[in-house]
Parts: sequence; structure tokens; C-alpha cells
Amino acid sequence: MIFNSMISLDPKYGPRVYKSRGLLLGLGTDDIWDDEACYSTPEARPDVSTSQNSVVNEVLIFPTLIKDNIYMRIPNGHDALSVSLNNMMGIQVYSAQINDQAEWNIPVNNLPAGLYIIDVKDQTGTIKTQKVIKQ
Repeated sequence: MIFNSMISLDPKYGPRVYKSRGLLLGLGTDDIWDDEACYSTPEARPDVSTSQNSVVNEVLIFPTLIKDNIYMRIPNGHDALSVSLNNMMGIQVYSAQINDQAEWNIPVNNLPAGLYIIDVKDQTGTIKTQKVIKQ
């Protein structure tokens, strides 16, 4: 369901949704949101590095349907990672720096039900984005 939106097929950045209100479905699992647009792939977002060799690409985030905690498995030998959790209004509800841990959990039991976006970023600027639904 999309409210007050315009979808555009930008030749440079691909499918984009502008000024969306509500839940966006159908542009894929790697949609990235900012204030004005939703880019369909990380490669389409001009300010995001997408190195294939980054440890960020190997971070496992689970489950996608959550009740109490979001769990992360992080490969050994990583540099510092920053993690943020944002609601669909773009408000950051959690942030942390992860240094030497192989596992990390984000407590979400005090958050209201809804769709949230997790961003994991390494020191080179590479970002992994994943959506989760809080029941």
C-alpha cells in the first residue's frame, strides 16, 4: 500500500519512489530509503559504497519477523561496525558501535509494532541494509 507517492523509472538510478507515506511493497528486498526517494538497489544510491569484499556483506541479521531481539552474526577479524535501527519515519531508535564481538543483539521489546530498517556500516562506508518487522 502506498499513499501520496509518485513512482519514476530514472534511467540512471532505476525505480524510485518519491514522498511515500505508508508501507512500500514490490521494489525488492534491498530498497534503501532516504528523505526523498527509495532506491531499488544499494548500487543506485549515490552516497553508498558497495564493495563486494566488505565484511558488512557477510553480516547475518535474523529473524526478519521479530518480537524481542534482533540477532546479528558477524565474521571474525572485522573492523569497527556501526549499527542503526530506524523506524519508517526515519527516526533512529537504536545505534551502537560493534568492535570485537562475533554476535550482537538489538533489544526491541520496548518498540511499537511496525517496519524498521537496520543499517550496518563499516569504516569504508559500505552499508548493508535490511528490513525487519516488529510484531
